[in-house]
Amino acid sequence: MWTVLTASTIGPGTVTMCSKAGADYRTALFWCVIIAACVAWIMQEGSARLTLAAGCTLGEAVRRRTLTGRAVVLRVCFAVFVVVGNFLYECNNFAGAMAAVDILLLPPPARNLSAVNCTSGDLGRIEKADEDSTAAFAARQLINLGLGALTLALLMFGGGTERISLLLSAVVMLMIVCFAVTLFGMGLPPNLLAGLLPSIPEGAAEVALAVIGTTVIPVNLLMGSSLARNTTSGSMRPGVALASLLSGLISMLVQLVGAHVPSRPPCVPFELIDLAHVLEGVMGPAGDS
Repeated sequence: MWTVLTASTIGPGTVTMCSKAGADYRTALFWCVIIAACVAWIMQEGSARLTLAAGCTLGEAVRRRTLTGRAVVLRVCFAVFVVVGNFLYECNNFAGAMAAVDILLLPPPARNLSAVNCTSGDLGRIEKADEDSTAAFAARQLINLGLGALTLALLMFGGGTERISLLLSAVVMLMIVCFAVTLFGMGLPPNLLAGLLPSIPEGAAEVALAVIGTTVIPVNLLMGSSLARNTTSGSMRPGVALASLLSGLISMLVQLVGAHVPSRPPCVPFELIDLAHVLEGVMGPAGDS
């Protein structure tokens, strides 16, 4: 049941940012994942403990403490932040899903990085030709609608949270196996131990914050608090610990695999297809899938 927290954490944003951190800065930001996993563990267990001790979820506790006066404004702001934040997370999920669909169905041509000339002012500004045709755009939209309908059907007729949790657990384990096999085939990147020491390379502050932010998911505090209903402390603690451990493990594996992405000129931005090529190099066509 608690692996739902892991599945909620490991989304397109986590895969993109952790692989980008590895591709752009190798192991220099490896410490960010460790700190983020520890923070997520502490906060999620705290929200679950609140439910067990007070008999109400985190959202219910906020409502009870903000019934009158100026506190009502804080409650409204809290609700707006939760709704807007979750909306943005879901937009990111669908955007990431479409990026994966593009890799599978509409793979871009290999980039000849040796032919790219960059200057110091061209960081991340390479021009990309718009290759989208009307048919490709329509196909993306139909696939997007299909994914939305499939998700809705799964929530409505999936047999409850326990079955959905089992399905998501299987997906999580598949990701662990996929990235672990790739990392085993390519070996650990150099200077891994140096990445355990907190340091931020020049220009990496935003990526470091993104890696931490995509692992410490605020929505998981509410979800973990709700999952703690009808459970005991004895089952909650190992469940939250396992979910946090798996989240951190997958993020670490993604970042270490991303560190094997070939170096590219500074004007060439990182793309998920670069990570897919690394996976494909070890696992074959199955790596893209």
